[in-house]
Amino acid sequence: MPSIHCMNLTFTIDENAGAACFCGMGYQQSPGASFWRMLLDDGFYIEMPALSLEQIGHASMHGDEMVIAYDHIEARGKSLDIRLTIRVQCISNLLSFTAEITNHEKNIRVNEFACPFIQVSELNGSRENDRLYLPDGLGLRVPDPWNNLRTWHSQYMDGDETEVVRSMYYPEASMAWMAVESGDQVLYIGRHDPQIHGTVMQAGCSSYGKDPHLSLRFVHLPMALEGETVSIPPVCVGLLPGNWMTASRIYREWADKAFFTPAKTQKWIRYMNGWQRLIMRSQYGDDYYRPEDLPALYEEGARHGINNLFLFGWWDTGMDNSYPEYPISESRAKALKENIAKVRAMGGHVILVCNANFIDADTEYGRKYGQSRTQLDRRGHARFRKCCYSPISATRSMKMFSDSPFFLYPCSGSAQWRKTLISQCDMLKAYEPDCIFYDCYGIEPNGFCFNPDHEHGNRVDQEWLYKRGVLQAVKDSCGQDYVFATEQVTDIAAAYTQFIHGCRGSFEPGSPYLFPHMFRQTFPEVITTNRGARDSRPGFERNLRFSFVMGLRYDVEIFRCRRGVESEPSYAEEIGNLNALRQKYADYMIEGQFDVSDMPSLPDQVYGAQYLSADRRRKLTVLWNGALQAVNVLGRVIPANGIDFSEVPV
Repeated sequence: MPSIHCMNLTFTIDENAGAACFCGMGYQQSPGASFWRMLLDDGFYIEMPALSLEQIGHASMHGDEMVIAYDHIEARGKSLDIRLTIRVQCISNLLSFTAEITNHEKNIRVNEFACPFIQVSELNGSRENDRLYLPDGLGLRVPDPWNNLRTWHSQYMDGDETEVVRSMYYPEASMAWMAVESGDQVLYIGRHDPQIHGTVMQAGCSSYGKDPHLSLRFVHLPMALEGETVSIPPVCVGLLPGNWMTASRIYREWADKAFFTPAKTQKWIRYMNGWQRLIMRSQYGDDYYRPEDLPALYEEGARHGINNLFLFGWWDTGMDNSYPEYPISESRAKALKENIAKVRAMGGHVILVCNANFIDADTEYGRKYGQSRTQLDRRGHARFRKCCYSPISATRSMKMFSDSPFFLYPCSGSAQWRKTLISQCDMLKAYEPDCIFYDCYGIEPNGFCFNPDHEHGNRVDQEWLYKRGVLQAVKDSCGQDYVFATEQVTDIAAAYTQFIHGCRGSFEPGSPYLFPHMFRQTFPEVITTNRGARDSRPGFERNLRFSFVMGLRYDVEIFRCRRGVESEPSYAEEIGNLNALRQKYADYMIEGQFDVSDMPSLPDQVYGAQYLSADRRRKLTVLWNGALQAVNVLGRVIPANGIDFSEVPV
């Protein structure tokens, strides 16, 4: 039987290409598992599964490469003229799977394809001690995933009767890898696609009452119509000695070769503690702040170590209106530019925003170009969102009168939309801020675009190929004079920006499975922020202290960006104290590097991280005791809510 071995994992398949098996030290494949799954669509049956176990093909070795070929696909009792070739190689201790799909079947579209489809009944360790790592936000660590993945049971809409699945779209997930620690091994699976096609990452466990299994896969989105051939990029899987950091190093080594170069950051970005994020004019007409208020707002933040202003709603129609036109009167534009200059002369910095993800349908631009430059779903309907802020009205926030702005989701596969996006950089530069910020552009949050007139054509997974062109063009336009940044943490967006405004995931210690170490260890150079600490409600310090330990900068968004930091005195005092500590340990926490490779196990409710010094000769351990009583950790007694620092030579 054709077989290929790589480190601790072997893949074997019969010559008829039906039965296949992964095996390794402690690795037991689930009975009846298929190693690939395809979903077909004839317009009526839109989820027609085809499984590898149901197929007849041919498998053989060609030197060090395994080739698995099918000249037809069986699905729903029919033989379909769809051809599939899968190639398997051992590359850098990983089994690498690529594929090519050719569809000759009339009235059938190949929607999805997952290969390899990993499904195990047991790994090297005990199930209750296994840990699953998922790149949701900065990271999740799920203990006993054999049971705890059921946290994501849909309760109603999904087919949870056999498997409960956690799905993440990438790039929206921060990285394209997952891992399971089991015993002294780690099971790694990563999408090693240098072009960054969109994909759906899935981790699943058996439903209640079923024999236990755990599954991992990347679902490709070929959407192949009759007459089309689509290549599937590599997915790599390995069973390796070590833990999650072994998996982290594997992915980072690949990313360095494929797309990632750490940004050269300006000094003020490296040393910034955060910013005050401020809405100047509201969506509903009220002015929270005028341009003339900016110098005083800067001074207010600077008293607490926050030297930067992040400005939204700076144009005439206010926050979340009139995208991408930004109408502004001559007098307001003049006042804005003058007061940005005053803040900069005082030693502050200004981040000026445009939105890269919405078209206001009520603008002239939206009426003229909205439909042609917007994402369409598979039925040809425009994708949209209603985004409403409301301080008082009982009906507005519930959208009962439909008077909130109607935003179309544009597609970067439209050359005209890309041109519009890139031109917004010059619009922002006219006000001479320190930083050009493209809101909402670090991820792919809206769905897949089926607009056949866009450059991606039928390839709905290709929008990031075009987004990368926008990011590169804006980065080049900013040059050395302006910082370029965006929102939503993804590794691919970080390759083009000097910092990223955090968004997805929780920043509250104690949130289920929260594990920001996953992204921070893999991409320690990336500067990003916390989110969600909007006032001094009971326990607000926990978000701020946890974020400090993790090396995150502060997104100060008091009352959802409606007030300055001193409107909440206890918040201002807390953040000022933490910012002073960050600067005190700047050699580690700013000029050094996050590195938890030697981090010991910590008691419950004690949170920690480690940092190498700038010269890499010393290491700082930062511990925060989030418990209600003092705790002895590593021979050091840390009082309740206390932060402890210890330095040792490396």
